[in-house]
Amino acid sequence: MEFPSGTRTASEAAASIGVDEGQIAKSLLFMAGETPILAVVSGRHRVSTERLEELTGCSVRKANAREVRSITGFVIGGVAPIGHAQPLRVVLDEHLWDYPVVYASAGSPNTVFAVSADELLRMCQGEVAAVAEIINAET
Repeated sequence: MEFPSGTRTASEAAASIGVDEGQIAKSLLFMAGETPILAVVSGRHRVSTERLEELTGCSVRKANAREVRSITGFVIGGVAPIGHAQPLRVVLDEHLWDYPVVYASAGSPNTVFAVSADELLRMCQGEVAAVAEIINAET
C-alpha cells in the first residue's frame, strides 16, 4: 500500500489508509552498546529505552541517521522490519498482537504491507518482549 508523501507520523499513516493508529508497526533502530537492535512497536506506543536496557543488559540509545542507513539499508521513516543490509536482532512488542493485522513499512517512508503479528515474527525471525509504553494523548 502506498500513501501520500508527507505522511510523517503513525497517526497520519493510519488515517491515510483507514486503519487504527495502533495497527501501524513502527520499526526503530537502537544501539545496545555497539550492537544494533530493531524494536517494532505499535503506532500507539513508543519504545521504552529502559525496557530495552533491561532486555539487553546494555546502555541503549537511538541510532543516528547514518547508522540507520548503513545497518538497515533504509532511511529513517522507511525502515522495514525485514530485508536489512545486515542481520539484526529484532524485538516485536507484545502490543502488536492486539490487532489481527498490522501495517509495517515496506522500505520507504510512504509504503506499507499488511501482515499478522505472527507472520511478521516468523518473517523477521524475531522475539517478543514488552519493550513499549503507551504514548500520552497529549504527545
